[in-house]
Amino acid sequence: MACILLVEDNDDHALLACTALSGSEWNFQIERAASADECFAMLQETNYDAIVLDYSLPKRSGLELLQEIAEIGYNIPVIMITSHGDENIAVEAMKTGAYDYVSKVDDYLTKLPLVLEKAIEAHEMATERIELQSRIEESENRLRNIFENVEVGVIEMQEDRSISYANPRAKHYLNITDEHEAVNICALFPENSGGKSECISDIIDNCFKNGESINCEAKYGNKRFSISITPIRENGASVKQLIMALMDVTDQKRLQQQLVQSERIRVLGRMASGVAHNFNNILAAILGRIEIMLMNPSDGTEIEKGLRIIQQAALDGADTVKRIQEFTRVAKQRESTKLGVNDVVRNAIRMTEPGWKDQTQRDGVNIDVLTEFNSRLSIAGSASALSEALTNMIFNAVEAMPDGGTLSIKTYDEADKACISISDTGSGIAPEVVGSIFEPFFTTKGVGYAGLGLSVAYGIINRHEGEIRVDNAISGGATFTIRLTAHAEKEEKEEATIIDTDPEKANILIIDDEENIRELLTTILTRYNYNAVTASNGMAGITAFQNGSYDVVFTDLGMPEMSGWEVAERLKAINPSITVVLVTGWGIELDKDELKEKSVDFVISKPFRIQQILEVVSKSLELEKE
Repeated sequence: MACILLVEDNDDHALLACTALSGSEWNFQIERAASADECFAMLQETNYDAIVLDYSLPKRSGLELLQEIAEIGYNIPVIMITSHGDENIAVEAMKTGAYDYVSKVDDYLTKLPLVLEKAIEAHEMATERIELQSRIEESENRLRNIFENVEVGVIEMQEDRSISYANPRAKHYLNITDEHEAVNICALFPENSGGKSECISDIIDNCFKNGESINCEAKYGNKRFSISITPIRENGASVKQLIMALMDVTDQKRLQQQLVQSERIRVLGRMASGVAHNFNNILAAILGRIEIMLMNPSDGTEIEKGLRIIQQAALDGADTVKRIQEFTRVAKQRESTKLGVNDVVRNAIRMTEPGWKDQTQRDGVNIDVLTEFNSRLSIAGSASALSEALTNMIFNAVEAMPDGGTLSIKTYDEADKACISISDTGSGIAPEVVGSIFEPFFTTKGVGYAGLGLSVAYGIINRHEGEIRVDNAISGGATFTIRLTAHAEKEEKEEATIIDTDPEKANILIIDDEENIRELLTTILTRYNYNAVTASNGMAGITAFQNGSYDVVFTDLGMPEMSGWEVAERLKAINPSITVVLVTGWGIELDKDELKEKSVDFVISKPFRIQQILEVVSKSLELEKE
């Protein structure tokens, strides 16, 4: 029921108006004011839905009263009632703010309720529209405030990849100016997204085409971003816009890498005492055999036996150093090689032996290791990466048995999958945390553990397109199973090694600051009829090279004043066709493109075998002929 204020000084006219309005379908509730002052008093006490205002009032006119009502901001529709022929007054009333007017003609009492009903409905609609617009503006301001201040970059892009909106954080991240409409988002990210072969342009194309949200990583300058791209559809039609959210994860990635390195150091620390124990055994064998040979230097059989034992001990020591170098090397993407599953597992077992044997025995704990090697398949992958994954998993199993137990490691085949299982007899994994064990930084071992061992292993296996599954044993303990796709066999032809012993074509320069290495290489090469010249440092080597004619140069990597890299670069500048062989004890791993970039043709790791030296010389001379 609408409440109406009737402002009418004439009692008869007021009665007629009240009768007409209260008898209409709307059943208006009418309250009367006989003067302007009474009208203002009633407006202060009651909220009305409309005012019916007579033009002819005592003391001041209805127009004056209408203007005063408008000035105090009383926002309700006003219907002006004028005498017949007062159209000019009606027009003036409309200009002052009246919704409509009704002239006092024969049917005005019939017309008045209809006009009043229409005015109230129009006012309600206008009020709702204003309220809705206010809520929309409030929502827009709230969202704008969120987007302008959120610590995430937000970008809206169109089908042509242009940027239609970028919040301040996105502008800061990507150095976008206010003229961002001219910027193509794909041009900002020319590099591949993190770990994917697709670039950002391809990802955006797929998002527009498939209409699916995509998460990825990308690099811009020296920053790395986690990116979420969400398609925007209009009325279920094709995607016309994308929303890109960027989060700076540079510090997070750096911290993760530091923690991964810290975890490597922790694992390496566990192996350190065992490695020292192994080297002490090696040195004991070498020194013992040397003393035996010195006691009876004329016994040729005993000397030959001793030399072979010393040779094997040295090879064992070199193998230990190599495994540690592979473990500590910073991981990077490189081409996969064919690997025997059993060999990879055996290497990991040897690598971790100080941890599960020597160190545990020193602490009075016994770990029995049972192995079964039944796999006959090969896989494609990185030996050092897989070794790191298995090392982490083996140590995880050992740490699950603080009071000792049995570590079982098996390899077997399932169709085209090579499988590795690692089992312990510890207390097992609580069911409520099984789903979290591969998450970064998750650990149940307390302070001192980064919670990265299993997550690093999971990432490595995942990059090898494999899978890891964990099962709890009923009797206690847990079993981790790794499945890797078998390597597609390819027939490989073994190339025969050609050893050129023509002294006229084999002049070799040896640059090394270690006299023992210079003498060793000289002895090897001259024994096979090569001409060898030596230099004790980089500068002397370059001088010798300028004064002579050489087919091959051997240079050490770590030398004072001038490194092997600089020597190689200087030599190539003098003669681009010279073959440079880098000899190093640092375990350098470089692919062909990296070697070419650093002016090096071959790398030989110390300690080396005679056959390695001869093969490299032979290959170098073949390159020279080409």
